[in-house]
Amino acid sequence: MPQFNMNLDANFEQQLLELMTLRNLKSKAAAIRVVVAEALKRAKLAKEPINFDSFRGIAVAANPNPSPQFQSDDDLWGAS
Repeated sequence: MPQFNMNLDANFEQQLLELMTLRNLKSKAAAIRVVVAEALKRAKLAKEPINFDSFRGIAVAANPNPSPQFQSDDDLWGAS
């Protein structure tokens, strides 16, 4: 495995140590691997198109006093 050397400033090292504590990681190398893997996962997800259909009806369901104008999610999204 290739070796990667880097200099850490005080702020980065403090954040890295905090991550190690929160995730119960034993080494800085393990913490950096976790960070890189999670960053890659987020970058891949960001490139996927957002399916806005999954948001249909959220506003109606969250409103405890729905408008009488909209009796269902279909009414809400079908209004002009």
